[in-house]
Amino acid sequence: MKNFKLMFLGCFCFISYSIFSQIQKGNSIMLDKSMQSILRSQTHQLSDDGNKIVFGDKGTCKVYDFKDTDWKFASQKWISSLFLDYVQTSVDGKTVVTIIRDSLKVFDIKENETWHERPTIPDFIFPQFVIIDVKISSNGKNLAIHIQNQLQSSSKVKWYSYIDGSWQLNYQNEYFTQYLSHIHFDSSGENLLFTDEYRNYVIVINKKNNDWQETKLLFRNVSNTEITHKLYTQDAKKCVEFYFGRCENRNLEIIEFHIENNEKIIEKSRQTLNVCSNGYHVMSGDGNTIAISNGDAINLTMDTVWVFKRNSAGYFVLHGSPLQGPGLTSNFGLGMSLDFYGQTLSVLVTPDLPNDGNKTLLNVYDLNKTNSTIKNDDGLKNIYFFPNPTNGQITIKDGWKINKIYNTTGYLVKEISEALDFYDLSDLSSGIYYLQIQNDSKIEYHKITKI
Repeated sequence: MKNFKLMFLGCFCFISYSIFSQIQKGNSIMLDKSMQSILRSQTHQLSDDGNKIVFGDKGTCKVYDFKDTDWKFASQKWISSLFLDYVQTSVDGKTVVTIIRDSLKVFDIKENETWHERPTIPDFIFPQFVIIDVKISSNGKNLAIHIQNQLQSSSKVKWYSYIDGSWQLNYQNEYFTQYLSHIHFDSSGENLLFTDEYRNYVIVINKKNNDWQETKLLFRNVSNTEITHKLYTQDAKKCVEFYFGRCENRNLEIIEFHIENNEKIIEKSRQTLNVCSNGYHVMSGDGNTIAISNGDAINLTMDTVWVFKRNSAGYFVLHGSPLQGPGLTSNFGLGMSLDFYGQTLSVLVTPDLPNDGNKTLLNVYDLNKTNSTIKNDDGLKNIYFFPNPTNGQITIKDGWKINKIYNTTGYLVKEISEALDFYDLSDLSSGIYYLQIQNDSKIEYHKITKI
C-alpha cells in the first residue's frame, strides 16, 4: 500500500510538472535552513518589477536578482541567530525592513550591494505591546508601526519619517481595536490607512495645512459576521475584501471597493470564486491579479495556489490551471508575493517535518508564460462547446477537439485520443473541470460544470 501511494504521488508530480513547468521563472531558490518555525508569513517580497527577491533565510536576509534567465545571488546581511519574523522592502528592493521578535532593523542596499543600517527607531520597544504590522512607503522614507496591547483591546499606530539620517516621529494615536487590523501606505507615502477588519472601517491619516487629520470611512454600516481580510492597491484607491470561513462550500466571496479622494467608499462589484478560502491571499499593486492558496483540511497543509486576473468586464477569472504543491509533506503557498503588474508570483514551499533532505524552497512563476488561459468564465464570448453546465453530453464546434480533462486540483481525470463532434461526460462526478481543447496548433483551457 505504501509503495502504491508513492507511485501515485510520483505520477501526480509528473503530471503537475508537465502542466506547470513551463511557467517557472528560473530555478527554485533553495534556502539554507528549513523555515518551519516561521512566525509570520511575510518573510519574502518581490520588487515591483518582479526581478528582485528579498527574503529571510533563518537570521540572514538575502537578495537575488533575475539575470540571464535565472536567479543570481546578489548580496546578503547576517542579522541574528534567530529566525526572521518579517521582511518587507521598498518597491525597488533597495530599502529592507526586518523584524526579529522585538528588534526592528532598516537597511539601505547601495549600488555596490553593500548594506547600510539606518539608526535605531526611537522608543521602538513598547512594554505590554506586540508588533502586529509594519509598512514602509514606496520611496523608503516613511515607516509605520502597528502594535497591539496584550492586556486590552487597543492598538497604537506610529508614523516615522527618515530625515537627514535619523528617524522622526510624525504622528501617533491609540485606537480601540481587535487583532484584525493592519496598516497600508499609499504610493505617495503621504496617506496612511489603518483598517479594522472586525468593525469594517478604515481610518485615513494624513497631513493638510500643517495639521494632522483622521478621516474614518465605513465599508458597510454593520459589523462583520465573518472574518474578512482587505487588500489595497498600491495607490490605495481600490480595496478587495476577502471573506473567510466558507471553505465547506468552496465559495470565496470577494467585494471590491473604491476609495474616492479619501472621503468616501463606494462598493463597485462583488463575486464568488469557486475556491476554498482558508489560505493566504496576495494582490498585485495594480489590483488586477490576486493569488489565493488553499489546502487540505484533513492534513492541515496548504497545497494549491489559484491565480485570478481581472477580465474586460472588471471581474476576476481563473488564470491558467491551479499551481500544485509537492503533496502532504509541505505547505505550498503559506507565504506568497506578487509584483506590481501581476506578472511574477513567488511561493514559499515549507516542509511540515523538516530534515536535512527536506528544506524550504522559493518557487517563482512567470504568469505571462502560462499556456492555460481560461477564456469563457464571463460567459460572453469564446464559447467553443455547449451546453455549460452540462449533465452529460456536450457539442464542440469550430474545429476544436478535447484532449484532456482536469479536476480543480490539476489532476488529469480523463484523456481523449480522437476528435469528435459530441463528447459524453456522464462518467464524471458532479463538479467543476477544466477542458484542454485544441484547434490546429492552438491549445486553450476552459472551465465546465458537470451537474
